[in-house]
Amino acid sequence: MDCGLDDLGYTGDLFTWRRGEICERLDRAVCNLAWENKFPRAAVINEEHVHSDHRPIVLDMDYLDEKVFNRPEGRVKQFEARWLREKTVTEIVKASWEKAKLAGIGPSLADRTRAVHAGLHTWDREILKGPKVRIRKLKKELERLRHGPLNTESRCRQKEIIVLIKNILDQEEIFWL
Repeated sequence: MDCGLDDLGYTGDLFTWRRGEICERLDRAVCNLAWENKFPRAAVINEEHVHSDHRPIVLDMDYLDEKVFNRPEGRVKQFEARWLREKTVTEIVKASWEKAKLAGIGPSLADRTRAVHAGLHTWDREILKGPKVRIRKLKKELERLRHGPLNTESRCRQKEIIVLIKNILDQEEIFWL
């Protein structure tokens, strides 16, 4: 109060730190009135924690902005290097190749490669459902487990989910590289 700072509040879970069954709101963001007037669409988001006992705190400058960003319809679909981290990618390639062969798609390498390319994108859209959706579902399950009873089964599943999330984040890093 002496410095004229106000808590920005938050979106998401109240608690920013957890160790065992103890939960606290330790982390927060503050600003003065001039800053708040300059950035009226800003909001603090208490994200789901995966690797740490602290939740990441994100200051999104356009959180309250009502714009919706859509991908252009004519976007060229390319091979995604993150697919190589999936266990089933080899089977998808083989199945798409054989399916093209059985469907009588031309004998040329280019025709079959296009069929495999389409198969991979269908697999990504229908099975993998994009990394953000997968991470969001896994984080929701992780939060549900963390708020539930702490037993051996719950802890094992939490560890498994953390490994899955890390793998998807590694795939995302590959994508952005």
